[in-house]
Amino acid sequence: MFNRQRVRQWLMLIGILMLMLTVVSPTRAAVNWPTVSEGASGDVVVALQGMLRQAGYTISFNGLFDATTRGEVIRFQQAQGLPATGIVDATTWERLTTQPTSTLSSGSNNDLVDGLQRLLRNNYGYDLGIDGGFGEQTAGKVISFQKSVNIGADGVVGPTTWFHLISGDTARISHANALQQLQNAGIGVTSSQGVVISDRTVPGTTSLEQVRQSTISGLIEFQQRTGCPILVTGATETFIHVGGAQSHHTGYKIDIDPNGCVDSYITSQTPIGGNLYQDAQGYVYFDERSSANHWDIRFP
Repeated sequence: MFNRQRVRQWLMLIGILMLMLTVVSPTRAAVNWPTVSEGASGDVVVALQGMLRQAGYTISFNGLFDATTRGEVIRFQQAQGLPATGIVDATTWERLTTQPTSTLSSGSNNDLVDGLQRLLRNNYGYDLGIDGGFGEQTAGKVISFQKSVNIGADGVVGPTTWFHLISGDTARISHANALQQLQNAGIGVTSSQGVVISDRTVPGTTSLEQVRQSTISGLIEFQQRTGCPILVTGATETFIHVGGAQSHHTGYKIDIDPNGCVDSYITSQTPIGGNLYQDAQGYVYFDERSSANHWDIRFP
């Protein structure tokens, strides 16, 4: 016999289960803690070193996961009863970010605040000075970031905020990795002084440090599709480019040297205003020869 009440009960139970699945950490389902080990570099490593220093470990603060950093990670893992691998995996990140010394708020002034500011500026495009002091400007940017990832916007950087800050950087790669990929594809890299280095702060140089993997893949795809010779003249340097959420600083843009093949392809694409063009792949090209001799390409 058909039991309508029983059916309603089952439907209600299914609805509750579906709601639970959608409510529990929706943002964490899409991203994960990055695994970081010896040889890594960048602002995530700066944050790691800041957390260890705040917890009392003697460690450099240079953004390079060297042998000393690995040794202090092992010491931390041993103290926490974790497998002492020297590799910062999800469990190690969870322990690091839940240390009381890793929570930052207005008035904090230390190396970890410096790491926080670098993540916000270089990986998420916030216009923010790097001074190690958690003042009103930093608090405002933290709140803005928290709102952007749909978590409590209280201006306090605790475990959940650290998770979103650090896990959101997993698509970025090192200078050495990006350079090797470009060289393998036959794409050259130069600068006004002919110097290509990982340090993003040195004027006159070109750096690929913390560029998005999708940007490098997009540039290689562009070269293969057009058959044009490509020479990179600018990438993720922080000393000259304008900031923004999709900027050179955050790994979205590459500058390339103009040539007849490149010019012909780009100017045949859809004009979108001023010196801007866009192709079917969604790449946006800006002719900057009025102020500098290059094409600026933004990859989606």
